[in-house]
Amino acid sequence: MKYKGLYNFCRLYLSNDFLVKTRGAFLLLLFIGFTLPAFSNIVLPKATITNSTLPIPLLASGYVNITVGTASTTGGTWSGTGTINDPRLFTPSGTSTATISATELATAINTYAYVQITTATTAAGTNSGTVIFTAPVNSTSALSGTDRKFSVLAYSSITISSSISLTTSYVTGNENFKSAGIEFTSTTGNIIVSSVITTTPSTAIATNLSTYVAGGTISLTCSAATGVISITSSGTLNTVGGNNNNATVTAPGRGGDISLVGPGGISISGNINASSGLNQNGLKQNGIAGTFTVNTNATSTTGGNNDGQSTATAFYIGNFTKEGTGGFNVKYLLWGGYPNLGTSYNNPNYTINNGTVTLLANTAFDEKAQVIINNAATLDIGNNTITVGSLSGVSSSTLKGSGVFKMQYPTTDNNFYITTFNGLITGSISLYKTFPNTFAASVLYHGALVLTNNNDYTGTTTIERGSIIIKSNNALGSSLGNTIIKYGQFTPANV
Repeated sequence: MKYKGLYNFCRLYLSNDFLVKTRGAFLLLLFIGFTLPAFSNIVLPKATITNSTLPIPLLASGYVNITVGTASTTGGTWSGTGTINDPRLFTPSGTSTATISATELATAINTYAYVQITTATTAAGTNSGTVIFTAPVNSTSALSGTDRKFSVLAYSSITISSSISLTTSYVTGNENFKSAGIEFTSTTGNIIVSSVITTTPSTAIATNLSTYVAGGTISLTCSAATGVISITSSGTLNTVGGNNNNATVTAPGRGGDISLVGPGGISISGNINASSGLNQNGLKQNGIAGTFTVNTNATSTTGGNNDGQSTATAFYIGNFTKEGTGGFNVKYLLWGGYPNLGTSYNNPNYTINNGTVTLLANTAFDEKAQVIINNAATLDIGNNTITVGSLSGVSSSTLKGSGVFKMQYPTTDNNFYITTFNGLITGSISLYKTFPNTFAASVLYHGALVLTNNNDYTGTTTIERGSIIIKSNNALGSSLGNTIIKYGQFTPANV
């Protein structure tokens, strides 16, 4: 076969065997400096398609299934220095399965700041890439620092069938001791929690309010559009802050944040606890609870995949945030920090950034919650009587239902004396404006709600304490509804 010109030669798709057989001649030709015309007259061997005999580096392997249990570690190796930039990494080396000793894993978490497990194998993996915990992982670490993490990267589902407990040694004077955070990610599957995951540090003697021992964070993420997070009735996520035995600094440890990302749905029939710890007197005084964030795109809230909070047991949390275009049901959210009314640090923000939050019980929202509805999000109170602190929202947001929405403004925070709801209030919902009986009858505590939209709700508007300021003709809804003023104030503003 004769090929004219170097350009045409370089366009050929040649087999590895062909390159092996001719590479010497080709390099020689280049070395002695043949001109292009001379090279174009060289007769090259015939190119044939054969199976390559050259070793090819493996750039993309498959996955194995990993069990964390009582058996010895097999089917993989540990590497890395255990820092945030170079985690202590378990990498499978087989084709089907690997086992990690739960005791060995706990020791790694005790020893290294960042420990990670991956299901991607260095061999030709043939399995789906699941991770299942079948034996307890109990870590008690003496490491200091705030950037500690235990991470699992599974191509398929992650199942926690046995407990995971990450805590610290008893601390005297070093409040930088913190439990490792948990970060589990499933690329194509689901995450099922049917046991207890806890990241509560041991009791400390902390000396600084800003760095006292906090609970580790828990982040569970499904990357696939169909990925579902399920916390069964025997499952618990516990990020309670550490107790503080310091007699002069009374603040306990902050609760760790909890984040659940399940695009295909989130169902919780177990427990969530992100409370603060306790001080030396056994109180949560000055304590702050961790933020609870849910992110789902599933619109159906029935059928098991996206039931939301299906248990009547209280979730002790701080702030609550809803992300994603889907729906999430709520039965009982309760502030998990310092419980007394009237202080700015114990009025949690319940922020609905996207999708719909549906309330299924009178106790669904904490009575101190400052409700914020953003974007085109919706809060549906159903036929319940809901008591919160305040309400605000943008023009594209919606508040609806057939029950009573009661706002009592239990705050001395200047930022929440007056809140504005620019969104639509619709349905047969009733509004009730008041403040707690424990507050003095002072303007300082009344608070005001500003309504700017042309609302069409048909329920009653009651102003027992405080003010409602209206900035549109139909701000108080349909003419079918009544407005009752007891001790409060109704103020038209440039209507």
